[in-house]
Amino acid sequence: MWNGYVERRAKNDSGRKRDGAPARLNQPAEVELKTPEEVAEWVAKTVVMVSKDADQWAQAQNGLIVRPQNVYAGTARKGSSVYATVQINRTEVADICAEAVP
Repeated sequence: MWNGYVERRAKNDSGRKRDGAPARLNQPAEVELKTPEEVAEWVAKTVVMVSKDADQWAQAQNGLIVRPQNVYAGTARKGSSVYATVQINRTEVADICAEAVP
């Protein structure tokens, strides 16, 4: 099982995505995901949804990082957490985190 979260942060706070896992798991999840396929679908859809809030420069950057859903599903099938980062503007990003629940 995975808990899904979306967090906005300063671009230069890159350690937050992985280092913040314990803190995220102590919060209520935005969504609970039960299968690797649900994880992949949620991450992929959330990347698109969050990208719509990005400014024009960031949208161009985000077009370079789109991953197929099977990449996310493959990571989840290993029982791992799945992360994606979306550029919002030149200084802010959003992390899409599907944290594996121990």
